[in-house]
Amino acid sequence: MQRQLVAAARRAAIANLARSLTHEINNALTPIIAYAQMIELAHRAEPETVERSQQIVAHARRIADWLTLLRQLADNTPRAPIPFSVNGVVRAALEWYVEYFTRLDIHVETDLDSTLPPLEGFPDQLQEVFISLIQNA
Repeated sequence: MQRQLVAAARRAAIANLARSLTHEINNALTPIIAYAQMIELAHRAEPETVERSQQIVAHARRIADWLTLLRQLADNTPRAPIPFSVNGVVRAALEWYVEYFTRLDIHVETDLDSTLPPLEGFPDQLQEVFISLIQNA
């Protein structure tokens, strides 16, 4: 009984920590996204600047999505699977490395099957798998 109480207290402490972390990081992400969007608007005539500011926004939103997942896990909130395109997930994972590949003069060709049916699940988790595969290749 004592062990169960200690374990429950530990889980509650971890959940509180996760909530606090997600709140603080989301607070920091908000101005990052806003400033990146302002840069994009101010430099519309500069495609490279626009693209980089869009990447900042996309990466910040990805972090925010993961924080939402962390908060849901901490709160023990069940998630429902959603329909998604595997090709879209692969493209999104590759987008994370476009600038890196360009700097290293690496050319990536994709040949994705457009006839694949949508999957039902958690695209963010599958994207992390693809990102890890790309990173470790």
